[in-house]
Amino acid sequence: MGIKSNNLVLVTPFVMLFFGVLAMGVTAFNRTVETVQTWFIRVEHPAKPSFESYNKLLKEVVVKVGDRRLVDYDAVKKSPYLGKALAELAAQSSDKIEDEDEKLAYWINAYNLLALKCTADHYPAKTAKVVSLDLHRHRFVVGGKSLSAEEILRNHIYPDLVDTFSSSYDKDAIPFLLCRGTRGEPDLLDHALTGASLNEDSLANRLAFITNKENVFVSPDGRKFIISTWFQWHNRVFLTRHRNLHKYVYSLLPEGKPVLDQVFSLDEYDTRYNWSMNSAK
Repeated sequence: MGIKSNNLVLVTPFVMLFFGVLAMGVTAFNRTVETVQTWFIRVEHPAKPSFESYNKLLKEVVVKVGDRRLVDYDAVKKSPYLGKALAELAAQSSDKIEDEDEKLAYWINAYNLLALKCTADHYPAKTAKVVSLDLHRHRFVVGGKSLSAEEILRNHIYPDLVDTFSSSYDKDAIPFLLCRGTRGEPDLLDHALTGASLNEDSLANRLAFITNKENVFVSPDGRKFIISTWFQWHNRVFLTRHRNLHKYVYSLLPEGKPVLDQVFSLDEYDTRYNWSMNSAK
């Protein structure tokens, strides 16, 4: 028994090393495949983006369930519009879009489409935690370039939300348009975003999210104020203009909200984030 145990101890590091190298190899291979694909795609450079297939896909797969908009992932997997939407995104660059609202709408649509694809690939997993790695690792062709969903968020969406320039939309409302497949975050829109709908859609999604007691809760006596940890995910945006997240969220609540007890009120984050897939089934 002692000899077998010693052999196991000696072998284990090499096994772990093997699988580590294998994982790195798979990642490198995927990156290479996406890079090669970019060489053969004819990329258009429109002044205004079109998400016709993505819009049709959303109309087909996003369904109303109670007060929520959830996703029929079986329909996503079967829909011909998924492949068409990804192909349109691959061949449509944002570099000639002059209107800043349209450009931001382009990147949000791109992010949500890739997150939808990654989530559908893992469905019917019980938790969307498994999707997170794909959002960082899985690369897609976007406008002729190889990008991950996380790169889109960090390099093309967040920078517009943390600058000090004025805009036609509420920058603090934009994160409420982002959906990566969990029930604990704002709902996916049932239509493709446009520059013209950017402000209206973001404000409507924000209101729906903050008035859901699973995301924001104020006790009737005003002594307990709990907000979702989702807000902390987007600290980079919210804390650009607000020093205290709880005060900011409270200011957004509609009239009739409980008055906070200024002496005994406890500001808390709900650590029980709902990682379930935002599946309609």
